[in-house]
Amino acid sequence: MNAADEADFAAFVATRSAALLSFAHVLTGDRYDAEDVVQTALAATALGWHRLRSKGNPEGYVRRAIVTTHLNRALFN
Repeated sequence: MNAADEADFAAFVATRSAALLSFAHVLTGDRYDAEDVVQTALAATALGWHRLRSKGNPEGYVRRAIVTTHLNRALFN
């Protein structure tokens, strides 16, 4: 990730993390599970941030990653 993408991703996380955490909390029913799911989803999102940002809706992708992460944890735990 180059410096511009890193700064853009950090700004996204700073501005949207509370909303993403709230979304995950409703989904998981547990604050700590929500934090884990959001962290995992953001880590996966960071890897493809340049591509995601250029498509115009990175938050939608992150929310989908949150749901997918939660479902995978529920199925395999």
